[in-house]
Amino acid sequence: MHYIWIEHIDPILSQIPDYYKSAALILHPFVEMPEHFIQYPTTEQQMQYGKPVRWETICQLCHFKRKEDVLLALLSDSDALLEPYARPDLVEQLHKYLPKNIFFPTSDETSPLLWPAFLKLLIKSNSKKLYWSSPIIQQSSVLPLDFVEPELFVNLPEQELLVSNETMSIVWLSRFDSFVTTYLSNTALNVPLLKSLALETIICDENTPLWFWVKKDTL
Repeated sequence: MHYIWIEHIDPILSQIPDYYKSAALILHPFVEMPEHFIQYPTTEQQMQYGKPVRWETICQLCHFKRKEDVLLALLSDSDALLEPYARPDLVEQLHKYLPKNIFFPTSDETSPLLWPAFLKLLIKSNSKKLYWSSPIIQQSSVLPLDFVEPELFVNLPEQELLVSNETMSIVWLSRFDSFVTTYLSNTALNVPLLKSLALETIICDENTPLWFWVKKDTL
């Protein structure tokens, strides 16, 4: 199966194949590093030293009212949003209150801090193989799950990437300029399982877009 393209502002459930019955947005965590880090950490450094920071914690630290404000601030800071939708006031607020040793989440590819959780999801789904596909470099591969470690993902293509099991019953999709990874399932979401893996999620209903701050009358 090839990568599933999902546009940023249209409802996710209306864009995915009928095979999938549910979806969730996995929020890429901010990254807390030891105090001596002053530059954005590499993937390897994040995996070795980084601690995930939830968006709900960022709301408290930066005095945001909702997670949508965090996403608006991130998108505006990265110039993914332009006038009249950009929110420079939220960008200023984020930079003012964010501790110096907490770094922004990844925007285009899945956070390396999330890969261990996805491997556990694959294992709990009784998967035997891991499949990945990249539309950017037009390559794909299948790997025995027994030999897969989180470090493997360091060498996978960045930006748009599909990772799944051999039956495609669960899918992990990264998307450019999103700050989230889309999780698809061919059954109802196992919300308790997602919570047990400490994943911070937005459960998709029929109106939820990738940029989940967007309302029907916004754009």
